[in-house]
Amino acid sequence: MGILSVIGILKNVPKLIKAVKGGDKGLLGKAIDVAKVVTGTDNEDSAVAALNASPELRYEYEMALLADAHIPDRLDLENTQSAREVYKVHHEQADKIAESVMTWNLWLMGALTIANIGVVYFIKDGALVAIASNLIGMIVNHLMSERKDVVNFFFGSSMGSKDKSNKMMAKHD
Repeated sequence: MGILSVIGILKNVPKLIKAVKGGDKGLLGKAIDVAKVVTGTDNEDSAVAALNASPELRYEYEMALLADAHIPDRLDLENTQSAREVYKVHHEQADKIAESVMTWNLWLMGALTIANIGVVYFIKDGALVAIASNLIGMIVNHLMSERKDVVNFFFGSSMGSKDKSNKMMAKHD
């Protein structure tokens, strides 16, 4: 079975088409395995033929692929839940890190912005200005991302989960 046959099967699943065209063999293999399970065949060509012949099987196949597409989201959720459990036990160090990020990152971003203005003003070589500005921009972006992560951990889904847990405990009392 050629890659064009697989792309033909997957024409309604844009995420998988992109991965197949990008050469993601792991995802391609998974898509083929799902096709075999849905069609009840052991042969790739038979699975393709069955999916092409039956709109009902194709729909069932697409639903199975979409269900699998949520696996990365579920892994992220499990990771966040694990972080919350660790935080319950070892929150002192996490609080120190969060406080440091929230206190110093803003000052660092301001200082780097001023440094970037200085680079543009004082350095005449365009290539050096571009390199320095890009590097400073990446660092500022990282610092902003750290602040966002801290805020999301304490006030985003963690706070919502904590509230839900408290409500659930109150119901059981």
